[in-house]
Amino acid sequence: MTQPQEQRFPLLRAAAWFVLAGVVLLPGGAARGADLDFSNWRALPVFDRGRRKPLESFANVMVREISGQSNPVLGPGGASPRSGGGLTAQAGRAAEEVIFPDGRSRRFTAPELLLSWLIEPEVWEYVPFLAARHEELRTDLLDLPLRGRNGGRLKHVSPAQLVEAEGFRRRLRELSEAQSRARQEGRDFSMVGVDRHVNQLYQAYALYRLLTYNPAAEVDVETNRRFGDKLIEVHNLWVEVAPRSGHHEPEPPPEVVESHQAVRAAFEQLAQVVHAETFTAAEADPLVVAFREACDHFAARMEEHRREVFADSRADEARRTIAQRRAAGARNMAVAAEQLHRALYDVGRALRLVPGLDPEALRADRDVGDQRPPWLSVQTLILGSDALLADMPQEELGAVREAFARVGTVYTDRHHPQRRERFSEAMDRLAAALRGLGEAVEPIRHALDVPGDEDDRQRLLAATAYPPPAYHWAELHYNWLRPFLWSWVVCLLATVCTAVSYGLLRKMMFWLGAATLIAAQAIIVYALALRTYITGYVAVTNMFETVVFVAFTVALFGVWFALLPLLWPGIVAAWRLTALPPPIRAVFGGAWRMLGLGRRRERARPGTGAGAPAAAADRSETPPGVALAQWLLLPPQLAMMAGLVVALTMLPYGSGGRAVFLLLPHVDPGQSLPTGSNLLAWITGLAVLMPTVWLTPRLLFGAVLSLGSMPRHWAREGTSGALEEVYSRRLLILVGAAVGFLAAVIAYHAPILDRDIQALQPILRDNFWLTMHVLSITAS
Repeated sequence: MTQPQEQRFPLLRAAAWFVLAGVVLLPGGAARGADLDFSNWRALPVFDRGRRKPLESFANVMVREISGQSNPVLGPGGASPRSGGGLTAQAGRAAEEVIFPDGRSRRFTAPELLLSWLIEPEVWEYVPFLAARHEELRTDLLDLPLRGRNGGRLKHVSPAQLVEAEGFRRRLRELSEAQSRARQEGRDFSMVGVDRHVNQLYQAYALYRLLTYNPAAEVDVETNRRFGDKLIEVHNLWVEVAPRSGHHEPEPPPEVVESHQAVRAAFEQLAQVVHAETFTAAEADPLVVAFREACDHFAARMEEHRREVFADSRADEARRTIAQRRAAGARNMAVAAEQLHRALYDVGRALRLVPGLDPEALRADRDVGDQRPPWLSVQTLILGSDALLADMPQEELGAVREAFARVGTVYTDRHHPQRRERFSEAMDRLAAALRGLGEAVEPIRHALDVPGDEDDRQRLLAATAYPPPAYHWAELHYNWLRPFLWSWVVCLLATVCTAVSYGLLRKMMFWLGAATLIAAQAIIVYALALRTYITGYVAVTNMFETVVFVAFTVALFGVWFALLPLLWPGIVAAWRLTALPPPIRAVFGGAWRMLGLGRRRERARPGTGAGAPAAAADRSETPPGVALAQWLLLPPQLAMMAGLVVALTMLPYGSGGRAVFLLLPHVDPGQSLPTGSNLLAWITGLAVLMPTVWLTPRLLFGAVLSLGSMPRHWAREGTSGALEEVYSRRLLILVGAAVGFLAAVIAYHAPILDRDIQALQPILRDNFWLTMHVLSITAS
């Protein structure tokens, strides 16, 4: 009895469902959020982790780390604990009525969720959105149900539920103590099982608190740890620079002692407020301003004292050293006091919307751990005091604050009949106001006194400037397209089609699979080109891009070796056209043999003797039309070779200012001769330079000419035999598609591979050899 087709091919049916699931996740498959236009909001330039990006990219990362997905499906039914009562349950039901007025779950886009978190955090305090689906975590530590009122599996928890969960807090304390003991004993500490989920949930909660930090609300030093750490730093600096008399230092001048006491008095007043149970930025700000002024005055007095000591001919070296060290310490304390003021409004990880005016943030030589973001956080921008933002353009700053307040008012007015139109208008005003402030602040930034190299200063100013309009179109397009998701879906389709070709519609399914696999590789090339355009660096700088490149090369080699019988004759003909003309080739061949580096090849052929030189044979075998083409192509190839030599050996590249290849060995400073390692690097560079200069023009011209030579060969010789030979190699297509799919799906979905576009580490920037190494080794 003949079996139904779906029973004879269970793998095909499973693959079809897998593809369908992937297509649902493609652009346009997800339901949109509220019926509002967030295009201006998601396109706002922001600065995060060393690079400018559209707000959408920042929101995708933040929401995924907090809620488990970039565009999570949230809904009612999970705010109530299993007991079903209490203030948290009542507040949760009230908050759910605001967020879900129709009582139904819906998908939130990351930009909308970020805006809502910033505008109405008091509502989200009682709405479940923190990723927490682990069964033991929910039932034993959070005391929450596994399923909601509608019977669906619950995946999230609200901040209020997390705060009230005594079991979770107890387990978190136990983990912290165990980690501290392991650190003291010099042991590695790794979290497994439910402990790993406890840590992930806490990290998501902490990130949300940083992101939605409200300086106007009552906080403490635990909430704003950055402010507390800066407070300890300035206190330690104050102790270090305290003026004292000793063997090498006489009694300091009275004005120095008085200014130091003024710093102490200002610090004690600030400490009284900070050490209270809670405080607000409005309460602490005037005291921080007074402390900053006292530190600046003390630093000025210490600098005057240092100049006096150095002008005193009787001062010995030890006294001058002490004065120099304490003057530098006083300057550091003044800088730390300024950072303390910024930390009152900026807790670290935040949404940053416009460049700031901190000159220390533009220093290329600052410490790696020095957290001085060059852009202002939204909290600083909207709630920062007049004293903190006194140097900002006040008219433009006021316009931004007014526009942001307008956005919040319109967004929370959910029942207004013209909410969509009002929201679009408010977002237009906010985008225009931010651009006006970002552009107005640029002349002030360029006038800042930034220590260090001028080239580094200009480079950092350009890298942190407010970008021009449409700057982020490529990244927004990349986010919308999600090309690497498409790549594994299309690779899977190619695998399925090629596998089916072994049983059904053989030739048609084979060629469909080959064409689909080529399309998948085109998608990967396009995606890597987009990432390269966005970052300015070749997209081989992290593990995600490396694994994607593996998928690309494996599939590409499968297609190449399968199609070789069809393509190779035309490629050989085009390659021959780019060779040296016969007379020049004969000269080089003779010189090569005279040096003893070549072997005379002789063969018998009609019309020549058995011992005729190979060069003569080559000349007789070259048709006049081919020789003419070789002569015509020689000048542009030589021009390209000369251009490559100049570009690779004379023009500086990157921040190092050195050429890619050196024509002479590099000599270290203070040395008269190059070291052995320098000589080896020079020889290696020349060994790479010479074939690069020779082969690059031939490869480029050959690739262009093959577009004409291949069809010409097919028209003259036919394609039936070549197509049959290609079909006999269908296993290469199947293996290339299967391995390419496996690598692509692992790259996209593996949690250990970060597919987000991040700023390149400084050690990897401008590294030509790193790119060549990664590409060649990975392809090999």
